[in-house]
Amino acid sequence: GIDDVLSAAALNTYYVSGTGSDGNDGKSIAKAFRTLQKAHNLTNPGDTVWIMNGTYTSTTSDILSIYRTGAPGQWIRYKAYPGQTPKLKAGNNNWQAIYFNGVSHILIEGLTLEGNNDNVTEARARTQLKDTNGDGKIDEMEPKPEYSGNGIGINADFGNLIKPSHHIIIRKNTVYKFGGAGIYTYGADFVTLEDNV
Repeated sequence: GIDDVLSAAALNTYYVSGTGSDGNDGKSIAKAFRTLQKAHNLTNPGDTVWIMNGTYTSTTSDILSIYRTGAPGQWIRYKAYPGQTPKLKAGNNNWQAIYFNGVSHILIEGLTLEGNNDNVTEARARTQLKDTNGDGKIDEMEPKPEYSGNGIGINADFGNLIKPSHHIIIRKNTVYKFGGAGIYTYGADFVTLEDNV
């Protein structure tokens, strides 16, 4: 079953911590990376990334952009370290906290993802409403990540829409306060959403 595949021994294991450094090698708790993206950029099929306590942010588009893919029987796993509660906290520039780009055989488990809603006032959100033809009626919305960001976006490779994301498992996560979607799919198949809040 799928749990047998996911519990198979990792080929490589990386650690990420709120007190880590991207100058470390990421191969032990004592030498954990600081950012999820640093760990991701090294992953190959069958690897596991253990995510320890800390708040993970990014000033760019996504906190974690997943473009490296797993393979059948060799899933890449991003999991909260046992007994720990890591958080991804989105800000004004994050379209997604976690973004999938035409990948397969990926697991995300046990994370908390918090959106930017607490930083958005009604007056600020109304700046996205536009009257483009001057008739006094709103006829367009200008979405921006600060008030339209998403928790987890599972997408096809936009450069190649015939390359969907597939065999993705999102489970035991808490996702809240996103102005766009908590979890969405676009051009994706064989997606399991399980025990998320």
